[in-house]
Amino acid sequence: MAFGITYCVTDLTKWGTGKNSPLTPHEVDENFYGLDQALGNLVENPPQPITVVSVDYTNNYLNFHLTDTTVVSCFFPPVRLYWKGEWASGTQYYSTDIISATGFGVYLVNVDHVSAATFDPDLRDVNGYLVYVLMFSVAMQPVEKYDIALYHQSKLVANGATIFQYLATRAFTLPADLALSLCMLRVAVSDATITLNIYKNETTLIGNMTFSPLANLLLAGGQTGAFSFLSDVVFNRGDRLLVMAPDLSDSTAEGLSVNFSAVLA
Repeated sequence: MAFGITYCVTDLTKWGTGKNSPLTPHEVDENFYGLDQALGNLVENPPQPITVVSVDYTNNYLNFHLTDTTVVSCFFPPVRLYWKGEWASGTQYYSTDIISATGFGVYLVNVDHVSAATFDPDLRDVNGYLVYVLMFSVAMQPVEKYDIALYHQSKLVANGATIFQYLATRAFTLPADLALSLCMLRVAVSDATITLNIYKNETTLIGNMTFSPLANLLLAGGQTGAFSFLSDVVFNRGDRLLVMAPDLSDSTAEGLSVNFSAVLA
């Protein structure tokens, strides 16, 4: 809505020619009325912002189609990522390769290069650019649990026998201390502290579990045991996890339950 304002004086650098005399009351009211009408119209009919209607991708350009019919285009070449597996020394890597580095995480190769003797997550090129850009750290990678359970119903006898053997069909790790693993007797020991050794492939002693009289008793007459397991042990497909009979016999120890809480490799 266009309207004219009546000015008292002339100022050619700003509003132009004025009346060159005092305004009448009616002229003042006309000025205010015109301003009031213009502001009201602006409030009721505000200008609409320019927004994106649609987006398309053509010939390596990302095109934004706007409500005022204009098109804004950005050059956006396609990017292909190449999985290269575990990082290795003396290997030619190219930008957009993806590698995994044991103990560090998964990285995007940012600069073409031949890898050094050891992996350095903070390595930079001569221009100061990071050679490897972290995508997923070791802490961010999900840990997949893998439980291995056994139950030996009979009384435990110190006869040197293998009371449990598990043949691995996939790689897994038994973590140090076996913090989440459990071992329990349905009937507690009464007159001897017994130790059951844990082996990998019959030849490598990797830990044990111990049950002592009056220790960790349960209301139902059983008891939980304690593990001794000093370090992580990795099992590959075809390896065997064994639990051996106790070193001593006890007159009551019976019904052994064990659940090994492992982690898939």
